[in-house]
Amino acid sequence: MNNEDFFWKVFHNKFLLRCIIKHIQNTEWVEYDDPKQIHADNRLKFKDIHSLSWMINKKLFSLIKCKLQSNNDYIQIDKDSIDILFTTISNLSINSSSSSSSSSSSSSSSSSSSSSSSSSSSSSSSSSSSSSSSSLEILKEIIHLLLEKKRTEVEITDLTFLAVKCNCICVLEILTNDPYSIIVYPSTFEFAILNSNPTIVSYLISTFNKTYKEFNLIIDEIIQTKSFSFALKNNNFKEEMIYYIINILILPDNNNSNNNNNNNNNNNNNNNNNNNNNNNNNNNNNNNNKNNEEPPQKRIRYSNNNNINNNNNNNNNNNNNNNNNNNNNNNNNNNNNNNNFIDFKTFKSLKCLKTKCKLMELNLVIKTNIDFLEDEESFIKLSIEELKYLLVIIRKYNNNNCDNNKLQEINEEKELQKLIIIESNSNRYYKEYIYKYRELINEIELESIYKNQIIEQINYNYQIEFINFFRYLKVFHQFIKFTTTQTNCEIVDYNNNNNNNNGCSDCNNLSFKDIFQRIIKEIKENQLIWNPILIDLISIGVDGNGFIKEKIIIRDRETIDWITNIKLPWLKKIILGENVYSFNKFEIQSLELAIYTEKDTILPSLFEMAGLNSIRAQIYKNTWVEAIKNCDIQNLKILISSPINLKIQFFHLNDFIQDQNNNNIGISNSSDGNCGCSEENSGNIILNEESIIKIIEFYNSYGFSCFSYNSLELFIKEIVMKSIPINQVLELRLDLSLMNKDSLFFFLIESMLFSDIVMIHLLLINNDMVEQQIFANDYFEFSRLKQCRYIFDKDRNIFHYDQFIANRIGGCTNKINKVNSNTIIDIIEKLVCKYRQSNLVASNNKSVKQAYNEIFNYYFEKLIQIKGISIDLVEKIYFKLINQLSISINHTLFHSFYYLQIRSTKLSKCILTNPFISIIIQSDYSNYYNCSTEYGTNSGVGNIGGGGGGDGIPDIKDYLDTNVFTYNYILGRTLKDNYNNNNFEFSNSLNDIIEKIIYQLVHNYIILFEEKRGIYRIVLQVLMNVYLQYCLEIKNIDLFFKQLQFIQVYLNKENQSGHFDQNELFPHTTPIHKSPASTILLTSKLYETTAGGGNAKQFPMIPLSKPMLSSNWMTTQDLNSSTEATTTPPTNHAMISLMKSFKPQFLVNSFKFSASVLKLACRLMDVDNIQRLIEFNFYQTPFQKIVYFCSILSGCFEISKFILNNYEIEMNDLNKMVIIPVPPSSSSTTTSSSITQPQLDPITTTTTATDDDDDDNNNEDDIQSKQIQSPKLNRDHYLETKFLLENYFEKVKYPIRFKFDKNKFEMKLFTFRFFELLNNYFQKNENKYREFINQNLTLIQRKQLLEELVLILLNQQKKQQQHNHQQQQQQEQQQEQKQQKEQEEDEDEEEEDEEEEEEDDEEDEEDEVEEDDVDEDDDEEEQEEIVNIDYRKLNQIYKQSEIQDSLKILFGQLLFNNDEENADKEYRNQNDNIFIKYFIKGNIQMCNLFLKYYPNQFKITTYAITQAINKDNIHILKYYYKNNNINNNINNNNNNNNYNKSQIISILPNHILDNNNRFENSSSFFISSNKDLVDHLKKELNNHYNYKFDLNWLN
Repeated sequence: MNNEDFFWKVFHNKFLLRCIIKHIQNTEWVEYDDPKQIHADNRLKFKDIHSLSWMINKKLFSLIKCKLQSNNDYIQIDKDSIDILFTTISNLSINSSSSSSSSSSSSSSSSSSSSSSSSSSSSSSSSSSSSSSSSLEILKEIIHLLLEKKRTEVEITDLTFLAVKCNCICVLEILTNDPYSIIVYPSTFEFAILNSNPTIVSYLISTFNKTYKEFNLIIDEIIQTKSFSFALKNNNFKEEMIYYIINILILPDNNNSNNNNNNNNNNNNNNNNNNNNNNNNNNNNNNNNKNNEEPPQKRIRYSNNNNINNNNNNNNNNNNNNNNNNNNNNNNNNNNNNNNFIDFKTFKSLKCLKTKCKLMELNLVIKTNIDFLEDEESFIKLSIEELKYLLVIIRKYNNNNCDNNKLQEINEEKELQKLIIIESNSNRYYKEYIYKYRELINEIELESIYKNQIIEQINYNYQIEFINFFRYLKVFHQFIKFTTTQTNCEIVDYNNNNNNNNGCSDCNNLSFKDIFQRIIKEIKENQLIWNPILIDLISIGVDGNGFIKEKIIIRDRETIDWITNIKLPWLKKIILGENVYSFNKFEIQSLELAIYTEKDTILPSLFEMAGLNSIRAQIYKNTWVEAIKNCDIQNLKILISSPINLKIQFFHLNDFIQDQNNNNIGISNSSDGNCGCSEENSGNIILNEESIIKIIEFYNSYGFSCFSYNSLELFIKEIVMKSIPINQVLELRLDLSLMNKDSLFFFLIESMLFSDIVMIHLLLINNDMVEQQIFANDYFEFSRLKQCRYIFDKDRNIFHYDQFIANRIGGCTNKINKVNSNTIIDIIEKLVCKYRQSNLVASNNKSVKQAYNEIFNYYFEKLIQIKGISIDLVEKIYFKLINQLSISINHTLFHSFYYLQIRSTKLSKCILTNPFISIIIQSDYSNYYNCSTEYGTNSGVGNIGGGGGGDGIPDIKDYLDTNVFTYNYILGRTLKDNYNNNNFEFSNSLNDIIEKIIYQLVHNYIILFEEKRGIYRIVLQVLMNVYLQYCLEIKNIDLFFKQLQFIQVYLNKENQSGHFDQNELFPHTTPIHKSPASTILLTSKLYETTAGGGNAKQFPMIPLSKPMLSSNWMTTQDLNSSTEATTTPPTNHAMISLMKSFKPQFLVNSFKFSASVLKLACRLMDVDNIQRLIEFNFYQTPFQKIVYFCSILSGCFEISKFILNNYEIEMNDLNKMVIIPVPPSSSSTTTSSSITQPQLDPITTTTTATDDDDDDNNNEDDIQSKQIQSPKLNRDHYLETKFLLENYFEKVKYPIRFKFDKNKFEMKLFTFRFFELLNNYFQKNENKYREFINQNLTLIQRKQLLEELVLILLNQQKKQQQHNHQQQQQQEQQQEQKQQKEQEEDEDEEEEDEEEEEEDDEEDEEDEVEEDDVDEDDDEEEQEEIVNIDYRKLNQIYKQSEIQDSLKILFGQLLFNNDEENADKEYRNQNDNIFIKYFIKGNIQMCNLFLKYYPNQFKITTYAITQAINKDNIHILKYYYKNNNINNNINNNNNNNNYNKSQIISILPNHILDNNNRFENSSSFFISSNKDLVDHLKKELNNHYNYKFDLNWLN
C-alpha cells in the first residue's frame, strides 16, 4: 500500500482527521522571541475575522476583497473603520508617488554612475513603489466592492467629507463620479479650504460646476466671503491654499484696499500713485502668467464690503448728522472685513516668496504694531532674490519712500545686506554682518552723541580702531560696568536677564559718555596699543543667535606678548572669558610658538591654579594634532619628552574631531593692523597605513605612558580605525607596559562590558602584558563584571544584552555600534586561542586560569543574553568551554532564566507571568531585576500580612530552584535513535518544564502562605487566575485543567474545615440556587435520564455546604445520605427536581474565575471542555450565565448556543451586558492587607431580581450585590442580535420585557433600601419623624402616613433618576458639540470664544435650575439642623407586623402597577426603544433586522427624524422615505445604490414583502406614507445648512 492510500484512509477517518486538525489549530508555527508576543490572537480563523478596521491595520487587503466578493461573509463596518480605510489609501498614494519619484531619480543616478549602491537603492525603491501601487489598486477595488455590496453599512458616515478629511483625492473621484455620484455638501467644501490641499478644493469646484450646478450660488458665496479667511486658518496647507485662493479670485482695485492698510494718511496720494503703477505691472505679470500657466477653472469677484463703507464715510465727513451712523457702520464691518486680510504676523510666517509678493501686490496685508523682523531668520544665508524681497518688505512697512525698481540693478549680496541693515536698523542683522565681514557700517552712527567730543582726546595712531571697538561693544549688547572704583570694572551683557537689573542701575548712574571717557583714560594711562584680536574675541563670544564659536589661531609672538601684557581687568575678561584659567579660545599655530607661550611669557602665571598639565594640553593640543596629521615623529618626540612632557590624557573628544564647518580665525599682528583671516577645513584626521604604523611604533617605544584609557580609546577609534581597515586594526600590537595598571585594567573591564572587540584585541588578545603583569599577580578582581546581571525590567521585558548596548551607546562614535551573537562568539573563539597558547596557563598558574575562567563565564552569560540566539550555538560554546578547556560554567538564577528563554519563550513567559516578581524591583527603586543583588525578605517590599514580622514578598530566587533548572534539564538533548546521529530530542518535554515552573513559583508560593489564612486566599485567587490565563494563552488546555485539580484540593480543605464566608476572596461562596446544577434544563442532552440511571452521565457530587439560615430542613449531609441509600444512583431527573426544591438556600464554596480567563476559555475551548469548566463550578451562582456572557462578548456563538440549549438563561437585553447577580464584594479585614495586588478583570455585573419565585432572603442577597459596570470589550452588536433573533426568538420575543424587568428590579431595589431612605428623610424632616414615632398615633393614621412617605421617597428617587438621565444626555450633547466645533472652524475667533462662554453660562444656569428642581425640597430642609434619630425606637416600630404587612401591600401595588400590556404599547411609542436608538445612529442593518423579527411593532417618529438629521445620518432617512426606492432597488437594480436583490430580501422586514418578494404598496411604515412625518422632515431639512440644497429625493 503506497503513501497515497494511507493518506486517504487517514483523511476519511473522522476521529484521526479531527485530531490532526485540532493539532494544526493549536500548534504555534511561529517561534516568538518576545514573551509578550504570545497571546490568543496570534492565530485567527478566516470565518472569525469580521472587523474591517482590524483587517486594514493588519494590511490584510486581499482578505477584505475575498470577503466582499463572497456575498455571505459578514464584515463589521463602522465610522472608524471607514476613516482608517481612507487614511490608508491616502498614505499609500503619497508613498507611491514619493517612491516613484525617488526611484526615477535613483535610476537616473545609477545610469550616470556605475556604483552598485545606487542600483541597489533604485531596485529597492522600485520594489517598494510597486508594492504600494499594488496595495493601492486592491484598496480601490475594495472601495468599489463596498459601494456595490455594502452601501447601507458604508453610508453610515458622510463619505465625501471623510475623503476630504483624509486628503484622499482618488477616493473622492470614485465617490463623486458615476455610477455612485455621492453628493458633496457645502460644509465639506468649507472644510476642504480649512484643512485640505488645493488639489482637493480645485477638484470640488470642478465637481460642483459639472454635477451639482444647484450649489453654484452657495459655493460662489463661500469663495467670495469666506475662502480667504478659511485659507488663513488652514494649518496643513496654508501657503498653498492662500496662493490658490488669491489666484481664483477677481480682487478689487488696490486703491480701495490700500485705504484700509495704510496707517499714514498724509501719504495716501503718493501711495495710490505707486499702487496704480504696481497694478499695471501686476496686470502685465498676470497676463504673462496666463499665457504660461494653465488658467484656473473659475475666477470669482472678491467681496470687500469695507470699500463701500469707507467711501460713504469719506463722502459724509462734513455731515454731522450722518457721521456717527457711518462710523458705527464702518466699525461694525471692520471686524468682518479683517477676515478678508492677512495680519502681518501670519504674513511673516509664510515661507513662499511668490505668495508673499502676491499678497503685497494686492495690498492684503494689515500692518500691525509688532516688529516685522522679530522672528526673521538669519539673512546672511539668503539668496539675492530673498534679500531683495526682504528689503521691499522693510521699505513698504517702514514707510520708506524708496524706489524699489532700482533693486533690480543691485546684484551684490553685501550691498543688499548693508541696505537692509541701514533701513531696518536691526541690531541682530548688524551682528551677522560684522560676524561675516568683520567690518562696521559707517552710515550707522551709534555713537553720534559723543563721538565728536571724545575723538579729540585720543592722541595716538590707532584711535579709530578703539572707537570702532567701542561700537562693537554696543552692537553686541555688551558694555563695561564700573563699580565703586574706576579700576574695578567688568563686562555686562544687557541681553542677559540675570544682569539686566544691575546693568541698568549702573547705566543710570554713569552715562555712555562718562563710561567711554574712563575707558579711553585707562587705555592712555596703560599705553595700550591696538590689536585686531579684540574684534574677533567680541564677535565669537556671541552664540545666542546660532553663531558658531570659533577658535582663534595665534601665528606670531607679538599677539602672545600683547595678551600677556594686558593689565586692565575688563579687557582681560574680554580676552580670556569668564574663566581666567582657560585658554580654549586660542590655538597656537606652531610648536616654537607654543614653547614660547609656555616658557618665555608670563602667560602661565595666569593659570597657576588650573594645573600645569591641563594648561599644557590646551597650549600644545593643536601642535599635537598637526604632528599627527603630518606624521611628524620629531615634533611628537619633542612634545612627549622633557621639559614639555605633554599628557594626552587631558585631551577630549573635540580635540580628536574637528568639525569641517567650523572656520578657524587666523590672528597675526601685521604691520597694517588688519586681521588676517584664514579658513582651514581640518575635519577628521585621516592617515595612511604607513603613517599609522610609524605613530604606533613611536608610542610603543614610550609604552603609551602619556595616554590615559580614555584618550587611548579616542586615539584608536577616531584616528586609527578611521584611517585603516578594521582587520588591520585587529592585527596591531600595542606596548602598554608603561601605562598605569589601574587605568589599564579599568579600560579592559570597560571594553568587556561593551564587548568592544577592537579594544579587547588590542588590550588582551594581541597583548601579553595584561596577562603577565595583571592576571599572573592576582592584582585585580573581576567583581565589576558580575555587578549588573539583569534578566528583566519592571515592565517585565526581558533584558537582552545586544539591545542594551545598542540603546546605551546610541549614536556615540567612541563605542562600537553593534553587538550580536557573532561578535560574542568571535571574542570567545579568540580568547580560546589565546588561552591555549598561554604559557602561564600551560604552567598551571592559578591566578591566570582563574582570570580566564571569569572572562569566559562573563562572555558565556552575554552570549545567552543575545536576543534570538539559537540552541545549537549555545550548545557548541558550552561544550567547547567544558570539554576542551575544562572551564567550569557557573550556574545561577541568571543562567536558568536564559536557558528557559532560549528553549522557548513560553517558559520565560511562565516566569514573567507571576504578578509579584516586579514588586521587588519597584520597592528597590530600580528598573531591572538584578541577579547579583540580595533583595532579602525584608527589603522594604511591603508586608503581605500588613503587620510586619518579616513577611515581605520573597525573592524569586527563593522559589525557582536553580538546582532543578540546569542546562541539562532544560537544553539537554539525547539521540532519538541509533541510526541517525543528527536526530536529537530534548531530555525533558516543554510541558514537563512548564508544570515544574508552575509548581515552584505558584504552588509552593501558595503552600508557604497557607498558614496565614487570609493572605493565602489572596495569593491563591490572584496567582491561579493569572496562570490559568497563561495556560490558555499558550493553548495548553490539559495544563489548564490540571491547575483546576490543584484548586479543587484547597476547595475540599475549605469545605472540610466548615469555612463558609461570603466576604472572602477565596473561596468564592455563593448560594446553590440559580447555579448550573439548579438551572439545567430537563430537555438537556448532557444528562439524559434513563429508567434506572443506566449509562447516563451523572451530576457532579454536591460539595459540603451549609444552609444560609438555621432551619429544620435537611443539610447536604442528609441529602448525600439520602441519595446514597441505595446502591443504584438516583436519576438525573430526580436530582434536578431535588436541586430546584432547595429551601432555604445552601452556601457552597467555589473558585471565581477572572473575566480574561473565561473569555479565553470561550475562544479556545470546544463545548466539551466548556462543559468540564462548568462542572468545576457546577454549584456556583450564576456560573453558567457568566460563561454565557463571556461567550457572547467573545463572539463564540457555538458555546452560547450550547449553554442556551442546556441551561436556563434569563434574557434581559438583545446586545448589551445582561444584569446578573454576583455575591457581595470582599470587605473583610483579610483583604485589606498591604500587599500590592495585580490588576485583574473579573466579570463585574449588576444584580437582577426578576424571578417571582425568589424568596425574600435571596432577593436581599441579590440586591446587596455590588453593582459595577461591565468591562468594555470589542463586540459586534449586529452578530449578537442576529444570533438571538435567529436561534432563540422566543426568549427575546417581547423587547418591552427588558425594560419592564429593569423597572421591576429598580422597584425591588427601592423596597430593599426603603428603611435607609426613610432614615435619611427623617434626619432632615423632624416634624415627619416626630409624627411617625408618636405613640398616640392610631394604626390607620400610621398606615396613611407610611403611604405618604412611600410616595414622597419614590417621587424623589424618580426625580433623581430623571436628573441623572438628563445629565447623561447633556454630557453626550456637549461631547457631540465639542466634536463638531473641532471639525468646523468659526470665522471669528473672538466671537467663537464669546459664544462658548455664553453657552457655558447657559449650561451652568440650566444645571442649577435642574438641580434646584430635583432637590427643591431638600434644599429647604438642608438649612435645618440634622435631627438626632432614635434608631432603636424607629426600628422597633418599623418591624411591627402591621407595618410590614402594610409595606408589602404598598410595594406590591407599586411593583405591579404597570401591567405589561400597557407598558408594551408605551414602549412602541417611546423614543428610546431599540429601533429608534439604531435609527438615530443611522444603522440601517440593525433597523432592518428589528423590523424583520418585530413586524408592526415600531414606527418612525418626528423625534427620530430630528435626531438623525442632527447626527448627519441623512442616508437612513432617504432609505426609509419611500418604499418605491427600495422596491426599485430590488426589482430593477439599476440605480446608483446597486443593492443585491437576494441580500436585501434576506434582511428586509417580512411584513413589507408580499408573497412574490415584492414590497406591498400599502405599507404605512415608510416616512412618505405619513403626511405629518413628511412635513416635519421637510421643515428640518430646510433648516439644515447642508441638506436644504438637496431636496430632489423628496419628489
